[in-house]
Amino acid sequence: MWCASQQVERLESDPSAVTALAELGVDYVYIGRMGDFETAGLNGDLLRSEPGLEEVYNSDGVTIFRVRP
Repeated sequence: MWCASQQVERLESDPSAVTALAELGVDYVYIGRMGDFETAGLNGDLLRSEPGLEEVYNSDGVTIFRVRP
């Protein structure tokens, strides 16, 4: 079974990750200004085109998406 952080990382390349996140009980995906510990983080522009995600906040390099599969 995939953990939530692995599903989040898959969001940019695999639309089924949204459904998997919802099944894991994840309601929101947060993209911080600084990325994560290893990479620049998720690309919010790519995620905006994902029909299972709804952008609910975007300011100063921080974006929050609601998971809506």
